[in-house]
Amino acid sequence: MAVPLNRSSNVLHLSMSLLDGEFRTILESRIRNHNQNNYSDSKTAYASKQPSFGSHHQDNSDRGGVQPEAETAIGEEFPAYSKESISNMNKIATAMISLGYERECCMAYNMIRKTAFNSELDKLGFTNTSIEDVQRMQWETLEGEISAWIDVLKHCYSVLLPGELKLCNFVFSEYPSVSQRLFNDLASSITVMFLNFAEAVAMTKQSAEKLFKFLDMYETLRDMIPTIDNTTHSRDLKGETFTAKRLLGEAAVSIFCDLEDSIRRDHSRTPVPSGAVHPLTRYTMNYLKYACEYKNTLEQVFQQHQKTEEGNANAGKCNQPDAEITEGADEDGNPKNVAIFSAAENDNGFA
Repeated sequence: MAVPLNRSSNVLHLSMSLLDGEFRTILESRIRNHNQNNYSDSKTAYASKQPSFGSHHQDNSDRGGVQPEAETAIGEEFPAYSKESISNMNKIATAMISLGYERECCMAYNMIRKTAFNSELDKLGFTNTSIEDVQRMQWETLEGEISAWIDVLKHCYSVLLPGELKLCNFVFSEYPSVSQRLFNDLASSITVMFLNFAEAVAMTKQSAEKLFKFLDMYETLRDMIPTIDNTTHSRDLKGETFTAKRLLGEAAVSIFCDLEDSIRRDHSRTPVPSGAVHPLTRYTMNYLKYACEYKNTLEQVFQQHQKTEEGNANAGKCNQPDAEITEGADEDGNPKNVAIFSAAENDNGFA
């Protein structure tokens, strides 16, 4: 009796090995076929770099994220498998899981789809950059990386991940819990890369020119949180997203307050020839005029900062206690830092 059982077990194991190999072949066939198409233009689609303050007020038409034509340039819907391939993968996955080979099936699917997804992100212009590399980047380079981060993250949650969820649900249609687990694992690993980059950017040396890029990233994460919550249903991932958003907000507050301090400490008494507008006044008004475009976001950032300060009595204050402009709120409940935007909005600024 033992001999037939061993023989049956060996036959089953061999069959599952063959199915596993076929499963991997079909999964990887999409990668090979996809690589035959030249996606070198996809980086160009996302290559438009949003300039930092200094040229923002000259042209801010690209503010607002991914443009429709950029997404169109990506080409086919991702991921691209034929109906026959998806049907075959579904049959193989169903057979392997029902016969006790769920671990092997999920391992193959997870590894190959992660590789494919990372390859797609690389083609779109986003790579997993370490904190150390981010810290060493010149601002001009980092500014371009931030632009790519914003565009690719939006495209990821509007196109790539929904396509991945659709594929996962088809392949593992008989096992919804397996499908959800595999997708959550993929979505979490991909999103964490984006969040790590955001946190690394928030830790870079702060300067006034970085404020608006920080706010762009803050807005992107803020707008993505509902999508992340609905897509992955992961509380941990949502919490990590809130943390990254908070760090960017705190960095934005620090930059704004440092600018305020630098203006207050400027005691220049050198007269401007011909009674022209002082360069510092010109710079400050132009800066505030552009900041008005982020008025609502800045209000959110300062309100959150105020709550953090109130919740932690030992936290360092933004400015000195006698700096009334950075403390409390106006009669409408808005932080006083943001109240100055109303005046700037009604001013034509300085050329």
